[in-house]
Order: sequence, then C-alpha cells, then structure tokens
Amino acid sequence: MPYVVLVPTVADAPAVQRLADDVFAHAHTYLNAWNPASELTAVNSQKPAKPRPLSPHLAALFDVVDRAFDLTGGRFDPTTGVISRAYENCIADNARPPLPAETARYKHAIGWRKRISRTADTVTRGNANTIVDVDGIAKGFVIDLLVAALVNAGHPNCYVDWAGDIRAQGHHPDGRPWRSAVMAPPSLKRVFGHWKDGTMDELLRDDDVAFFADFAFDRANAGKLDGAAIATSGDYFAVQRYGFHHIARADTLSVMKANQMSVASVCVAASTCAIADAVATASMTFDRLPQAVAFLQQLVDSHPDTVYGYCAMDRAEATWPDAPAKSLYSANIFSPALRSEPNSTSTSSGDEKGLSAAERQQAVGDIGHHTVTNYYRCTFDGAEIELDNFRGCSMQPEQVVLFVTDDDFFKRASLVAEDPLNQVRVELLAPRLSTSSSSSSSSLMLDERKTGVTADLSLKNISVVGGCAVVQAVVTAVSLGEAEFVQAIYRDTYLAKRAVALDVPRSKLPFYPLGKQTKTLLRQMPSAMWVVSTSAAHGEDLAMTATSVTVPAAARGMICFNVGHSSAFYAGLGGVGAGVRLFALSTRQKDIAERYVTRAALGKEDRTRVEEECMVAASCTIEHTEDVQDHHIVLTKIDGVKVPEKDEEGLMPLVWQHGKLMT
Repeated sequence: MPYVVLVPTVADAPAVQRLADDVFAHAHTYLNAWNPASELTAVNSQKPAKPRPLSPHLAALFDVVDRAFDLTGGRFDPTTGVISRAYENCIADNARPPLPAETARYKHAIGWRKRISRTADTVTRGNANTIVDVDGIAKGFVIDLLVAALVNAGHPNCYVDWAGDIRAQGHHPDGRPWRSAVMAPPSLKRVFGHWKDGTMDELLRDDDVAFFADFAFDRANAGKLDGAAIATSGDYFAVQRYGFHHIARADTLSVMKANQMSVASVCVAASTCAIADAVATASMTFDRLPQAVAFLQQLVDSHPDTVYGYCAMDRAEATWPDAPAKSLYSANIFSPALRSEPNSTSTSSGDEKGLSAAERQQAVGDIGHHTVTNYYRCTFDGAEIELDNFRGCSMQPEQVVLFVTDDDFFKRASLVAEDPLNQVRVELLAPRLSTSSSSSSSSLMLDERKTGVTADLSLKNISVVGGCAVVQAVVTAVSLGEAEFVQAIYRDTYLAKRAVALDVPRSKLPFYPLGKQTKTLLRQMPSAMWVVSTSAAHGEDLAMTATSVTVPAAARGMICFNVGHSSAFYAGLGGVGAGVRLFALSTRQKDIAERYVTRAALGKEDRTRVEEECMVAASCTIEHTEDVQDHHIVLTKIDGVKVPEKDEEGLMPLVWQHGKLMT
C-alpha cells in the first residue's frame, strides 16, 4: 500500500526515507500476518494452551489492542478474523456464504480477553481455531511508530498518510494546520462495477471528496491540539459477492453486508492512529448509521482526550451522485466539501418516503383483497385475540412457529418455560358467510364453532417492532380434533374447502414424533404462493418462492416472511433498510412458483411475467430481521402497492396446501 511522509525540509528526504524503511521493516518482521516468517504468524501457528515467547515489539501492539477492546466494549476484537476468512473462502469456493452450522465451530475461538492469554513475556492461544487478525489496528499502530520516530529525529512538524489513515504533528510548512480530505462512500453500482472489472484500485475519484478534516482544532477546556490522527473504515475496501465485506461481528459469527442503509464509511479523529483505526472498525459493526453515531458520540463524551470526533456516512437517499445524503459529523473537526450541506440529523424512520402510516394500513387491506388469509384465535392467560397470521418458521432442531400481534397482548408474558404466562394456544377458526337481514349482501364472520385444529406453544422470544409484537414460539403439542375440512378466505368469501389430508391415521397421530405432528398440522393450512425479489449488492436480481408471507393487520402496514440460511436468496438479501418486492402469484404462474424453489437468479422474462400476471405486488423496505435456528425472519414496511390489470376473469391466487400447489 502506498504511503506519504511530509516534512518541511526537502533536504531531509533521504534520512526520512531510511527512517520510514526501518519502521516498515520492523512491522514486517513482527506485526505482519501476511509474512509467513513474522512473529504474529508464529503466534497464530502455535499449538493451543502452549505459551510462546512474546517480544516487546508485538507486546506493545497487544497493549494497544487491550485498550481498543476495552474502549469499544469488545466491538473491536481481532479474534473475529477467523469469521472473515471463513466467509471469504466459502464465497470463493461455493458462491455462497457459510451456513450458521459451518461458523458455529468458531464460537469458542472468538474473544480477545477469553482466548488470548498473556504474561509479561509470553502469549497463549486458548483454541486451535483462534487467530489474531490485527488488520483493523496494525496500520494505525505503524503510523504512530513512524510519527514518533520522525519527532524523535527532529521533525516536530510532520504528516504521515498510509492508504488513507493519517497522523499529523505540528503544522504545515505554510504555517496553516495540516488538512486532509475525507471521501464519500461510492455508490454500490460503482463499487460492484469496479469489482466485476477487477479495477478496485480505480474506485475512488477526486470528486468523491465529501469533507475536510482539520488537524488543529479547538476543544473546550483543551486549547489547541498539537497533533491528531484520523482513520477511515468503509464497506467498499474489501467487498465480496452479495455485498459481504471484511468486518466481522463476534456476537453473530457473521460479517457485515453493504446495502443502501448500512453504515458505509466511518472516519474517526483520535489521539493516536491505532485508536482511530480500531474505533472506526468497531463502528462499522452496527447495522444502521444512528446506532454507529450513538456509539461514537458516547466515546467522544466519555473519552474526550482519546476520541476527538467522527464523520459517519451511509448511502441513504443520495442527494448528490455517488455521495451520501445522510451524514453525521463533528463540526469542530470536519467541514463539508460538498456544495450542499449534508443532513446532520439522525436517519429518519422512513415515513417521509412512499406511504404514510394510514396509507400503509390501507395497503394491508388492498393486499388482503387479492391474496389468501386464514384466521386463528390465540388464547393467553385467559384472554383471547384474533390472529390473521400463523406460520411455521423453522423446524430444525425445534419446531418454531411465528405470528405477529399487538404488542399490548404479550406485555406480561414470560419466556420461562415453566411459567404459566409462557403458555399459548392457537386455534384455527372456521369462517362462514352471514347474510344481513337488512341487506342482500354477504359479509365474512368467524364461526364460534371450534375446529379443534390447535397448537399449544411455549413462548421463545418476543420482539417489539413498530408497535407490534413479533412472537416466536416452540410447539409443544398439536391436535387436529375432529376437523374434516380446512378453509381460507379470499375477498371475504371462501377460497376453498379442502379435506384434511393426513400423512398418518388420525388415531395414530398423537403417537408420532412431535415434528411429524407439527408438519402435518402446518400442511393443512392454505397459504398463498409468493415470489420475493431483491437486487443483490453486486447487481444480480434474485428471487425466491415463499409460502411464509403474511400481512398482519396488527403490524400496521408491514409484511413478514422468512428465508432459509442455506439459500442463495438469503446470501444476496440486504439488511435493514434494503429494498424487496413481493408478488402474490396467480394461478397462471404455477411454473414460476416451481422454478424459484431451487433457482435464485431472476430471469428477465420471468421478471416481466411476475409483475404483469401477479395478483398484487408490494414494494417494501426491510425494517427488522431476526435469526431463528436455520431461518431468517424479515419484517418489511410497505412503500407501495400495485394491482396489475387482469385480462382473465376469475383469476385466483395460487395456493399451497397438503404439500402441493392448488390451482
């Protein structure tokens, strides 16, 4: 990586070059994990539980790592490098990210304080899979060493830039403060254009300058600082297929993924370049910009002598070509270089985009008018509530189901299995039509007659999102009672009455494993067939057939679905803030439903057919995600609804029931 060293006197250049060469040779010998003969490589190769001698040079870096780990509350953790490598290798070899089962083995390899033990002169790895990856701090540490060497050599005014990480002391030869440019994160379209062409070294351009950083800034009660450092971390530095990049999280055993709403770039000003480097890296582990900014501001407030300021950016609703509209920065350090002032407030909730809350609620009714709905009664702590959604979520290893309801209903719930407030029963309701005595019109009512189709549940997790409760529960018992038919509602009338088709004789069902009982129950519930589509970060359009889509009225304008971790669609799906489109399929689209069970790349012809022949289409933004065993729950906010014109009378939703498509 190129570096720049500036000192006032040109005549000193040969001596400065020798000094820089010595510092980089030192780093190569002791700190470079890419050097097979370095001390750090030897540490990562040492047998676990066997102490290895530790030089003062590497110990000095580990001391700074200790400080950065504690300062960031463990968000900067060099032992997460094993996850980054697992993702990089799996994507390269298999064109997909690793499955949770494939990264679970690294759980006991991660943890700087837990897995790396040190004495004054030894270091010990606690697990064979543990590696120390200092890429997120070593560059800043070497810059600090070089600046210290320059000052000791009689250069109190100096500036060092190594691949965008900078530390400056004193002032510029002209007498003004040292100043550096901070680049806006390039658009994902541009990032992946260069990625595909193999020209990532040409990614950033001169007109990407978004801010200037001033290295002589006033701080309350501190006067003028004689020097400071800035370091930048961005999602575009080492991007991979599907948008995954190089920064990993210890708590999820996964790497971060670039999308329009993710944290795209963080520049941190600090007392040393190593700390600036580590804090910038840690800030990239947040899903959205406001979370990262809250973390950074807390560090500025609590450690003002260490962390001086920040400039954090995402790509949301770009006002300028390839530039961030949502930027939050410390005005005492960073000044905008763009012609328009970036928005210096937190990212909005999104209600200014697309539909209002009332329009979203109306959209729920519009979607319900063109797709399939089942109704249930949920009984909890003696109270009852009607549900318009209930579905299987993940069957391995536990039988987990999911439903969404009003958040008030479960405010007193317990997640302790032995607690009575942990138990729930959900029963399928029998719909019927009732003709009003004052009118010839018919209206949908829910029959008080019990169907006997029930599931007893133990609450597993409750997440409150936008005023609704997303409830995960484990099935503890199922019953089909004496039900002979199950039915669903379409446009306030019966869509179908289908006979209950059991995989086993009814009398023997209770004696079969709970998993088989649960699957038998869920196969009876008519489900609308949907195709969910998204554009992956690298530009490929992906699609997935789904029976898990529900449009709960309690969710106030949201649509919920889940996707398996092993699918290519999941690999390309963005995080919170990413866009998706959902299409309720018609009976004309059975071939499309079958095709995208196993295929992910959305063909151009199929894209046109999905849009023109579906029952209803919804454009959405991801609002919330959760991992449940081998599945990923996605809650999206509706931004727009379209009902294509139909040229065929009586076109109906495509329905999945009894393990097959019902046309």
